[in-house]
Amino acid sequence: MLTTKRLNGFRRRHPRSIVAFGVFDGVHRGHQALVRSLVSRARRAGAESAVITFDPHPQAVLRRAPWPMVLTTLREKERLLAGMGVGILGVIRFTAATARQGPEAFSERILHRTLAAAGVVCGADCGFGRGRAGDLALLRRLGKRHGFSVTALRLRSLAGAKVSSTAIRRALLAGGLTAANRMLGRPYRLSGAVVRGEGIGRAIGYPTANLRLTDRSQLIPADGVYAAAAHISGAGRRLGMLYIGRRPTFRGRPERRVEFHAFGAGGNWYGRRAEIDLVRRIRPDRAFPTAAALARQIARDGRAARRALGLPAARPRSSAGGSRGHIAIDSPPGA
Repeated sequence: MLTTKRLNGFRRRHPRSIVAFGVFDGVHRGHQALVRSLVSRARRAGAESAVITFDPHPQAVLRRAPWPMVLTTLREKERLLAGMGVGILGVIRFTAATARQGPEAFSERILHRTLAAAGVVCGADCGFGRGRAGDLALLRRLGKRHGFSVTALRLRSLAGAKVSSTAIRRALLAGGLTAANRMLGRPYRLSGAVVRGEGIGRAIGYPTANLRLTDRSQLIPADGVYAAAAHISGAGRRLGMLYIGRRPTFRGRPERRVEFHAFGAGGNWYGRRAEIDLVRRIRPDRAFPTAAALARQIARDGRAARRALGLPAARPRSSAGGSRGHIAIDSPPGA
């Protein structure tokens, strides 16, 4: 897949493209259905499939929603769309000027002049232009004016509820990881670069390293313990458990932490990229009277996480200071 942040000359290089546009935050099941339709229609027409998205997320500029709240980094979005066969990802830088652009101007400048779109695929609830003032009816009228067809897909729902990025955010913030993952069609992912931490975990037998988030605007789910899988650059896939919180047992810390403990042997992962998939929430965060009580609870959490991941029970640990390979992820300040 070609990713381009410069759309000048697009229509000359990619004539007759079939286009889908939007933020595509989360690339959830609804987005996936739309993209599959886009790719299929483009192939049948002998045209290029193009997804047009915006970066940064519009809410990073408008701030009309709780922050941070991004579900997928641009890198993750690229990976997911490429895996579905999208030919081109065009990235438009979202600014205050972009936000002020009306729906007619967006259609004229982007869909017609820049992309020369032969067709547009969208959801039945599509909104575009300033304040999402443009709707499906207007898009169809503009398509007749500028020469592109419009294909609208029915909204995706699960258990009678609409699948949307907003619904996924709400579920993650409320501790509803299972519902969020079902709407995403995959485990929710956090990613970043491993850096050195404070070493607090080592004192209770769970050494830690810190992962600084790639995108500081990414949403971090509700505090608690999670069964998780980590993909460590150069070290492969590791299964384990994830902690998100402010360490209330140790009188808390101003920054939220997300700590991943790998089952089995760990290693020195400083400076490496790590991607953490949250598989199942085990319990909410809470304070314990002593570090020893916390360590006993972590052992119970480990057994629950193993069951959630389909792993056999671990052999009892004989003492503290056990296996290495524990990751902590720093959240944005003030989150």
